[in-house]
Amino acid sequence: MNDLLPCPFCGCTINLIEASNGHESHFVFCDGCGAEGPAAKDRPYAVERWNTRAQPPAMTGRDDEHN
Repeated sequence: MNDLLPCPFCGCTINLIEASNGHESHFVFCDGCGAEGPAAKDRPYAVERWNTRAQPPAMTGRDDEHN
């Protein structure tokens, strides 16, 4: 998995993978809004973690707030 998904916060498609200074860890950084993905041991795992998105809550078909 080498293709980065757009930033989930700003939609920017320009993302950089950087190595942390002095450490063997990598992360994805959004050049648009500054969001960072979680640190990972290598570039492929950093991309995988960036591309992993939370699933939205399931819809129940009910709208109890407006009844």
